[in-house]
Amino acid sequence: MSIKSDNRHLYLQVIDHLKQDIQKGIYKEREKLPSEFDLAKQLGVSRATLREALRILEEENVIVRRHGVGTFVNAKPLFESGIEQLNSVTGMIEQAGMKPGTIFLNSTTTGPTEEDIRRFSCTLDDEITLVERVRTANGEPVVYCLDKIPASILPAVHLSRMNHCFIFLKSNRIGR
Repeated sequence: MSIKSDNRHLYLQVIDHLKQDIQKGIYKEREKLPSEFDLAKQLGVSRATLREALRILEEENVIVRRHGVGTFVNAKPLFESGIEQLNSVTGMIEQAGMKPGTIFLNSTTTGPTEEDIRRFSCTLDDEITLVERVRTANGEPVVYCLDKIPASILPAVHLSRMNHCFIFLKSNRIGR
């Protein structure tokens, strides 16, 4: 099958073609792709063009290449969106079709750092509550959280009984 039908660079066409094949299930997660020689022949491109496409796919974490072993389709990440789009870890876990959970590790109160003073508009006399927990998906650890919250908003004493401190904050209309 040749992909030389549009005017874009060939390596871009190869990238799109391989992504579509992965999406369609032609190549499944963790499955080994054909050799570079065979894949280049199937797509009707040079090995150099194929290698450029594979290099970019590897940078995008679509595939993983193991020297002397082969090229494999990477498993899909649990979370599709990046941290910059993070609304709620619980929501992301639920969106992935898994059951969210929390393992509470520790909570302490400490004085603010210079960065805390800037971020929270507090003073050196204020205290900051540090919350350390592990978020789970179907019982498996997926996110380590270290949250900082002004103690005036959420004292550390409440946290040992609470798995969802941000729901508490929202229900008390804090930060609005």
